[in-house]
Amino acid sequence: YSHHSIQTSMCPIRFSKDPEYHRSIVTVKVLFCSIIYLKLSKSSLLSAFISKLEKQVKRTADVSDAVTPEKEQAAQKLSSLLGHAVEVVPAAEADNFVKDKTAAAPLLKPFTPDHIVYCGPYPLFVENIDEAKNALDAFMTEHDKEPRLILVQGVGAFIMEDDKGKAAKAQLLVKDAIKLAVYAESFGGPLQMTDEITYFITHWEAEAYRSKK
Repeated sequence: YSHHSIQTSMCPIRFSKDPEYHRSIVTVKVLFCSIIYLKLSKSSLLSAFISKLEKQVKRTADVSDAVTPEKEQAAQKLSSLLGHAVEVVPAAEADNFVKDKTAAAPLLKPFTPDHIVYCGPYPLFVENIDEAKNALDAFMTEHDKEPRLILVQGVGAFIMEDDKGKAAKAQLLVKDAIKLAVYAESFGGPLQMTDEITYFITHWEAEAYRSKK
């Protein structure tokens, strides 16, 4: 009767007089239960945390497609004036950030290094589309990189980029920045990166290499 087994509906359970055998079985069961408990607890805590945050949100960002013939015409005009391919940022929420420069403030500085790499460190804000070339020239005297995001007052947001792949990445990051700016309204306002950190990231070799991809 050194050892025998009992077949259950779940699995066979083997019994042995060896104490080490029993200890190992108990250890495995305890570890298994602990893992399951931690996973359930984490899931429960995370759900509760997200639920609490959602209740604090005053409004959500509307990034639905809002490309109009007027915006398409504006993109073509900008392309002609600036000498680069220009496309509309297709997000309805963008209109709320081009009412004037004050409204645009949350998007005038980057939120993360990714926004710097794929959208450029700073966008160009243009009050009058006819003055876009002069505005770009003035921008370039202050900054050493061309902007990818252009905000035209009362018109819309645009991406200036000849490379289609880079333009697509910029579009994603601009929409992300818009979401951050909107949700930040419910939690004390946006907190962008400082000019010092932005300069460091812009001139860091690793990020410069990433931006070329």
